[in-house]
Amino acid sequence: QADYDYYDAELKKFITADWQKGSKIINQFLSKSKQTTGDMYLLWRLKVIIAMGNYDVQGKIENMKDFEIKQKAAVEA
Repeated sequence: QADYDYYDAELKKFITADWQKGSKIINQFLSKSKQTTGDMYLLWRLKVIIAMGNYDVQGKIENMKDFEIKQKAAVEA
């Protein structure tokens, strides 16, 4: 048994500076990670990560193909 956020650090590694569909991030995790879990669990964790406000998101955050995510753009002073 692990905490809810067990996969979060590994999942965040697949979020790049370019826009990507949520489904692509989840599929990369499932194919490249040694850890295994269900895609719906990863979608829920991705939504929680997005809710923390550390990433830019566009689209409707419902299904994994409905939204895109990327690392927050650097704010220029």
